Amino acid sequence: MRTWLISLCALASLSEAVAPPSALAQTLNTPAPTVNNTTAISNGLPVIPAAPTNQTQTPLQSSPPAAAGMGNTSSALPPTNTSWLMNAQIPPSPPWGPVLIDSSEVSSWYGGFEIGFLKPKLFTSLTTPAAFNGPVISQTVSSIDWAGAPKLTAGYRLSEGMGELQLSYRLLASSGSETLGVYDTAGPGLIRSRLNANTIDLDYVAPEFLGEGRETSHSYFRYLSFGIGLRVATLYFDTQGAGRQLLNQDISSMFTGIGPRTFVEWNPALTDNGLALHTRLEASGVVGSIDQKFYQTALNAGMPQAAAYNTGSHNTGVGIGSFEAGLTYTPLGFENRLRFTLAYSLEQWWNVNTDDSKAKLFLQGIVARAEFSY
Repeated sequence: MRTWLISLCALASLSEAVAPPSALAQTLNTPAPTVNNTTAISNGLPVIPAAPTNQTQTPLQSSPPAAAGMGNTSSALPPTNTSWLMNAQIPPSPPWGPVLIDSSEVSSWYGGFEIGFLKPKLFTSLTTPAAFNGPVISQTVSSIDWAGAPKLTAGYRLSEGMGELQLSYRLLASSGSETLGVYDTAGPGLIRSRLNANTIDLDYVAPEFLGEGRETSHSYFRYLSFGIGLRVATLYFDTQGAGRQLLNQDISSMFTGIGPRTFVEWNPALTDNGLALHTRLEASGVVGSIDQKFYQTALNAGMPQAAAYNTGSHNTGVGIGSFEAGLTYTPLGFENRLRFTLAYSLEQWWNVNTDDSKAKLFLQGIVARAEFSY
């Protein structure tokens, strides 16, 4: 009998929570059986309080009433503490690794202008081949003056961290002359040499590789960058001499080629005011053709005698390597928009050769560069 009464009370409580208003009013106005708490406890049964008999139906509330015996559920749950969310710390990024720019970043243009104050040095051993049926035509080169070497750079930074496309062009032109005490068998002579070197580079620059704590943006000047691409290179030089026995000598060499190239640049910050170290390595392997020409007019038994030889086009490969070390500076207030670089530059061209003539070019000096992004 007690079990039946307890079950009836539980069903009444459940119907109170889910019943429609009309049924709920009828349930609330019906007296519920009572259970002796002392007897229930002594039999090991749970105590279920009787529903109040003086409740009246109230207008429909915005939320359903709680089941009998459960009380106010909002006061029964512990308060939620969300203050830890406000104090949560975002873990730092790894010290090194590729960090792609956020997809919301848009593409942008950037550019640069560089002027190099370089001292060229040509090492040559130019001579006609042994198969040439004529006099040996051989000539040294004079020292070449310091030269200003302008370089223009334009780049397009792709969106969503997809890297960059970069195009640059550099021109180097210089000349020099000197008097030799012993130019030919008759004594002194004057020689004059000219040099012209051009490079065009088209590169793909990899996405940013950032240090810990650095920001990313579409106009970010990098800590560490890496690029691969193609180089078109031309190298022309000639040397002319005039003396008492060798009345005129003119030897020229022209090389044109194309080939792959790569570079890496590292600019770690030294201070908090925008000063950073600058290092850059470049390497190119250019394959193309070389053409050398020899011309001479000399006195032979008191009579001028001319001779000429043209090697024609020969295939050859030229290696080009360069290194820069210096400082960069980003003015405060122009972060990620403007940067200046001053560095020592060393560059060499190897194997500018034919079968019998050999040459290489050595460049060193100071480069000053300004870069801007917009």
